[in-house]
Amino acid sequence: QTVAFGLQGALVLVGAQVDRAQGLAAVTAEDNTNIIAARVARETFHVPHVVARIYDAERARVAAVERLGGTRQG
Repeated sequence: QTVAFGLQGALVLVGAQVDRAQGLAAVTAEDNTNIIAARVARETFHVPHVVARIYDAERARVAAVERLGGTRQG
């Protein structure tokens, strides 16, 4: 299922039953939106496989270190 993550992102994730998902890919054009969607999916809904597209290299490094659970960039 494809889900848009906007201002009501957490409600959209709930409506999409993300708590039952095996994975989530946050791939909007906005780094902040992707980071927040990924963190909410992982930390609130315990989605086991989460990726976030982050265009800014420094943000990607910080997000990986802070808790997105990975270090891959590129």
